[in-house]
Amino acid sequence: MAALVIAVCLPVFAQQFADVPTDHWAYAAIQQLAKDGVIVGYPDGTFGGKRAMTRYEFAQALARAIPGIESVVKSAVATGTPGPQGPEGPAGPAGPQGPVGPAGPGTTDIDTMQKLVNEFRDELASLGVDVAGLKKDLAALNQRVAAVEAEQRRVVFNGELNVVGRGEISNTNAGPNTPTSVDRDFRLLSQVDTHHIDSPLATSRDFENFALKIKGRVSDDVSINSTIMGGNYLAFALTPNNIALLPSQADQFTLWDANIDGSVDLGFLGRTEVKFGRFPFQLTPYTLKFINPDSYTPLPVFTTGDFQLDGIEGLFKFGSTNLTVFASKPTLGENIAGPGSQPFMLEMPALNIPGTTTPGTVTSMGGGRMTIPTPLDGSLGLTYFRFGLGVFAGQTNIYGGDLRLNLGGLEFCGEWDQSNPTNELQTSFPPLNTNNDAWNANLKYQWGNLGLAAGYMQIGGNYTAPGYWDRMGIIVNPTNVQGIKANLTYAFNPDLKFDAEGQFLQPAQKDNTPLNFRTASTMTDPVTDAGLILTGADINQINYYRAGLKYGLTAVDNVDLGYEDVQITGTGTGNAIEAGLTGTTESRFVTFGYGHSFSPNMKVKLLYSIFDPIFNNTTVANERGGIIAAQFMGKF
Repeated sequence: MAALVIAVCLPVFAQQFADVPTDHWAYAAIQQLAKDGVIVGYPDGTFGGKRAMTRYEFAQALARAIPGIESVVKSAVATGTPGPQGPEGPAGPAGPQGPVGPAGPGTTDIDTMQKLVNEFRDELASLGVDVAGLKKDLAALNQRVAAVEAEQRRVVFNGELNVVGRGEISNTNAGPNTPTSVDRDFRLLSQVDTHHIDSPLATSRDFENFALKIKGRVSDDVSINSTIMGGNYLAFALTPNNIALLPSQADQFTLWDANIDGSVDLGFLGRTEVKFGRFPFQLTPYTLKFINPDSYTPLPVFTTGDFQLDGIEGLFKFGSTNLTVFASKPTLGENIAGPGSQPFMLEMPALNIPGTTTPGTVTSMGGGRMTIPTPLDGSLGLTYFRFGLGVFAGQTNIYGGDLRLNLGGLEFCGEWDQSNPTNELQTSFPPLNTNNDAWNANLKYQWGNLGLAAGYMQIGGNYTAPGYWDRMGIIVNPTNVQGIKANLTYAFNPDLKFDAEGQFLQPAQKDNTPLNFRTASTMTDPVTDAGLILTGADINQINYYRAGLKYGLTAVDNVDLGYEDVQITGTGTGNAIEAGLTGTTESRFVTFGYGHSFSPNMKVKLLYSIFDPIFNNTTVANERGGIIAAQFMGKF
């Protein structure tokens, strides 16, 4: 049909110039200029595009274009400079909406026209153009356009819409509304009848999230920033995962961030950037970092690792040394999961305190981080902050240090941290003041298309911090573990890339110290018992394997394949969960993905995931399930 339309329509548009074929890249522009009378070509019917234009020929073309320019200029200038505002009159009836007009000139375009008129003033005057009047009108227009552009820069609006569709498949037979299968995020799969779910359409749900971002410039040094979230996706992603608290499909509106950001002169402290209100913030993975709650259709705000904190932040610069200080008090969200449910934590997760099954919620925090440049193109980071736990009478101090060095192509990264509880917590839970260190060391090397990394980590059984340091399938932030980690990346070509990871961990203390396998991210305990707390005495080995392949089919299409395997070797003794871990138990996740980019601001991603989790919500069971998801994202 397209070929037929072209074949029929092309003869209608007569070729203006014999030396400009219809498939020439400039054909449309030349045709439009000829139609507007700006160019007329040569008597032999040619355009002469390969011959340099003479100065007089250019002046002639400019003179032909000036009448159209003058009409725009005079129309804009005729409005004059606004006088003082008079009294407001009665509102008149609304008229019909007019057509969308052409984009007006900017200051850059007007500056260019002013330079052209000044350069060719003699030639234009000989052609009968009122050069003095035109220059005066252009100057007036430039002032008005500059004022409009300044106003537009003062307030900027951006938006992002994510539309998510999700369907679930479960092979359990636990009965209606009694799901036992869980996905990679330890989210319970829906159950609609007494049999397994064999169609994702039976449990399909759709979510929307619209983010409106507003940036207003108060002055050259101060701006106001705000993001308003609307839709029903946050309720799904951030509410506690309990079958009795299924998120409502009703739309909710949340003030995601709202802050004043500016720089002030503090005398001997120099120029300081200060931010107060609600703002995004993180430190290091082992101390303060947000856990992504959705592995299948994540929002960009979840993948950055930022918390949204209510408080104040200051950034001081002493030469090449940076010091960040902050104080904040997280805010409880609304009861968006439905009547009678508990509110979700918009900013802070529930921490799993060793020695108790009650999660502790971070209610306030304050501290700072300093980064210092070092030799070998490296940096030294020093971190300290203190947070309070609302459920318990006590606070915890977090101390940390991290170092990065570039050793001639070999990069070293290391970090040590410690959670040190105050006396109130130590009295209630005596183990918290021992085995409370976390440290790791890694070496990375890039050799052409091949990247290699290896490291060792040890996390004490009583280390407690709101970070995001490790993930193995459904296992997030394990404690009382030690062992090696390795990573390999290889780019076969710019379109085909391979990535693989392995972790080989053992209990750091082979006693009754908990192996904390809780998987809640921003959610509180997703189950009603303490079944996922294992002990070092009953676990021998944890092996984790992950591999991924990404392939760019075209410039706008890509596919990816991911595989994860978690192997736990247990003694088969201990509580109900540990009794099921006899020998080696595996948990597998296989994911297929496809992405298409309609434009830089419009994309779609389709995903299908199959999983056999080790743990369900009460016991050890390999119960297969699946997720089918689609995510559409648009920005403006």
